[in-house]
Amino acid sequence: MTNQLVKIWAEKLRDLAYDVEDILNEFDFEAQRRKLEAGARKQKNHLDLRVIAGERSSRVRERRPTTSVVNKEEVCGREEDKKAILEFLNAKSSEAGVSVISIIGMGGLGKTTLAQLVFNEAKMNFDLAAWVLVGDDFDVFRITRTIFLWFGGHYDGEDLNFLQENLKERLLEKKFFIVLDDVWNEKYGDWTLFHGPFQHGAKGSRIVVTTRSERVSRMMGCVHSYTLKQLSYDGCLSILAQHALGATNFDEHLDLKAIGEKIARRCQGLPLAAQAIGGVLRDYQFDENELVLQWMAEGFLQQQQELKQMEALGHEYFQDLLLRSFFQPSTSNKSQYVMHDLINDLAQSVSGEVCFNLDDKSKSINSYSKVRHSAFICYPYDISQRFEVFKEMNSLRTFLPLPKHWGNCLASNVVHESVPTLKRLRVLSLSGYQFEELPSSIGDLKHLRYLDLYRTDIHRLPNSLSNLWNLQTLKLRGCYNLTELHAGIGNLINLMHIDLIGTDSLVKMPREMANLTNLQTLSKFIVGKGNGLGIKELMKFPNLGGQLQIEGLHNVVNIQDAELADLKKDEGLDELALVWSDNFQNSRSDEDELLLLSFLQPHQKLRKLSVEFYGGKKFPSWIGDPSFTNMVDVELCSCPNIISLPPLGLLSKLRNLRIEGMGGVAEVSVEFYGHNSSSLQPFPSLETLEIQNMLELKHWACSDGRNEEAAGNFPKLHELTIINCPKLDGKLPRCLPSLKN
Repeated sequence: MTNQLVKIWAEKLRDLAYDVEDILNEFDFEAQRRKLEAGARKQKNHLDLRVIAGERSSRVRERRPTTSVVNKEEVCGREEDKKAILEFLNAKSSEAGVSVISIIGMGGLGKTTLAQLVFNEAKMNFDLAAWVLVGDDFDVFRITRTIFLWFGGHYDGEDLNFLQENLKERLLEKKFFIVLDDVWNEKYGDWTLFHGPFQHGAKGSRIVVTTRSERVSRMMGCVHSYTLKQLSYDGCLSILAQHALGATNFDEHLDLKAIGEKIARRCQGLPLAAQAIGGVLRDYQFDENELVLQWMAEGFLQQQQELKQMEALGHEYFQDLLLRSFFQPSTSNKSQYVMHDLINDLAQSVSGEVCFNLDDKSKSINSYSKVRHSAFICYPYDISQRFEVFKEMNSLRTFLPLPKHWGNCLASNVVHESVPTLKRLRVLSLSGYQFEELPSSIGDLKHLRYLDLYRTDIHRLPNSLSNLWNLQTLKLRGCYNLTELHAGIGNLINLMHIDLIGTDSLVKMPREMANLTNLQTLSKFIVGKGNGLGIKELMKFPNLGGQLQIEGLHNVVNIQDAELADLKKDEGLDELALVWSDNFQNSRSDEDELLLLSFLQPHQKLRKLSVEFYGGKKFPSWIGDPSFTNMVDVELCSCPNIISLPPLGLLSKLRNLRIEGMGGVAEVSVEFYGHNSSSLQPFPSLETLEIQNMLELKHWACSDGRNEEAAGNFPKLHELTIINCPKLDGKLPRCLPSLKN
């Protein structure tokens, strides 16, 4: 057998393995569905599911915006093209009025960039100059008004005739230069309606049009049409080096030159492709935990053990790849990683047709049905045409947009029509896109294991989401408009991670959350009123780790339930936030609040603690206990009844401390340092201390209570912030050897 035959055989075997895995997963899904439905029939109280109403989001944009601004240093290989257009602009005209020049070429070729170069060099030769992004919608009023604004006019009305008359007056005897970028409209009537006022300009006036269509050029009666050709190989290589390495060439990266040259050839003369690929390789940062969860969702971590151990295996794999320099730590964010320079392309080459980069137009795909994974950079305005190719990817498992910025707009029919047809998806991210609801058909994605809706505008999840029994990860962080989790979420029995931090509009949770006993991440838990979700239900989550924010603690009726929650069992918790209501007018017993907070003592491995709106007069003894040897951050905020601060000086690793809104505290006393352990140096690791809005604070004692010059107070403190403490007498610890701010 030849190597080529072996390769073909291996590819067919791989495709067959994917298909078999999907079939087995469907059998498992059906078995779970029948089991759950059988249990549901036995229940007399059916789930109270609400019908989601409202119109679909109509945020559809035509294309990414452009401006006249360009960085000349990043433009390669277009000097001759620029000279040719400038010659057209400077050519003597025998006729009055305006001459139209078109730049024609396929998408991604650099028409806009060329027009930007020409505009910025030539505009000083004209009396008036304007740049307008036209796009699909040739709105005569909008385009005319934009030009009028560029020419110094102002008009808030809606009368096109009045606007054009005023524009005509401004153009009289003036030589003007206008660029109409990205024109698609081929209707002669629209052009005639728009064109009228510009016949009154001075001789030598010019309009430059960029378009993909020769018909547009002919319809506009262009005196010159310039067909832009593909960029040279050297030009593509230079652009790739700029955006991937921040250099003009590969001379200082000879080990990467061969791969870079391969990519440049694949760009086929398209500068936008070279820029997009280079930008992805250089800029995309990822999180270890997030990547491991995606690996697990894809089934890459094959191990006949429980899911928690499989996740640990994923972290072992990640660290191994890190040691082999396949990944490297990001220089701009210590918690993030990047793919090492151009190894990304090597990985894509090895993957063949299994992986598809939407921005790499040069990669030849013989059969889109073989594509299993697709990642792509989000555009500010992602229109549906960009995603047409996904209609052929009936085996796609990964749909992963990579947002460089937040608030990107996605055509509504992509969310409501295209994505739900990808029936084999296991990883689906819509992170960073602005849309307000998911379609109910999302519940048909029976293979889905990872759903990321980070920083979207959704208000609620569709009821059908409860059908996604295979779902392992649900990311809702930053969904500020999310108001509701319906009871059906309790059906997601395989859910391991649900991230709800930043869901400020979510003020209650269904009792069925207690069914999710496999949870390892529950970043937000809201104690319900009356018969709502109780604090004791936390006992059902024995494996919680990471971050946990417990809100609504003022709703706890039976204080003993907090003891049943048993937070001490959760060794994996790194961060704990305990939040009551900011309403202190109701009857809130000082004794009950102290007992409640005492029962909420976490495991001693905790690294960060935050307490907010606590109503007791003092803190329980566990806050400041030296057994919390991993504690590095503490925040105590808006606790107006507190009269004394806890002995936080005993926390040996505490680096950051914030105390705010303790209206009853009149003195920072020796207890704050931990006076019962005077032999220990107080606050040995503290680096930043912020004290704010302490309206009754008058005195600050030193650690020994006598000597204000005492050494050893805050030996590593380099930043001290005191804000709005009007009664403080100014006597602060003076011996602060490391203080900088």
